[in-house]
Amino acid sequence: MCSSDLSYAEAMARYGSDKPDLRVKLELTEITDLMKTVDFKVFKHAASLKDGRIAALRVPGGAALSRKEIDDYTAFVGIYGAKGLAYIKVNDVTKLSDEGLQSPIVKFMTPEILGEILRRTGAVNGDLIFFGADRAKIVNDALGALRDRKSTRLNSSH
Repeated sequence: MCSSDLSYAEAMARYGSDKPDLRVKLELTEITDLMKTVDFKVFKHAASLKDGRIAALRVPGGAALSRKEIDDYTAFVGIYGAKGLAYIKVNDVTKLSDEGLQSPIVKFMTPEILGEILRRTGAVNGDLIFFGADRAKIVNDALGALRDRKSTRLNSSH
């Protein structure tokens, strides 16, 4: 269910698919530019690739996901070539550190970068942000498939 008004480039950038189901409200957020200077090697490397991309996928209410559920989603995106699935659980948007944001990657980012990620994604307390970082095709395939899978699973279970 795709709008004919949506260009291929816009569909890939926003949904990771050229035939997105627009009933699903989850969208990818471009953050490659923010990651060029971070100390997190995976993000920094992807940001330096000519065809690299780093995108975020905000899941409203997703902070309630268990570690096992997150691990299951990580295994799922591996089918599409992703080597991993970074995430941030948003517990308190006013604390731009590991105090308010739960993730192993928070320590690699400045409060300014973390704040900009929250701003761009529109994340609020209780949300989860997944990240894909690799060549654009892998990020689009993996996060596009995750977007579709999360929409069916989250809408039925959370």
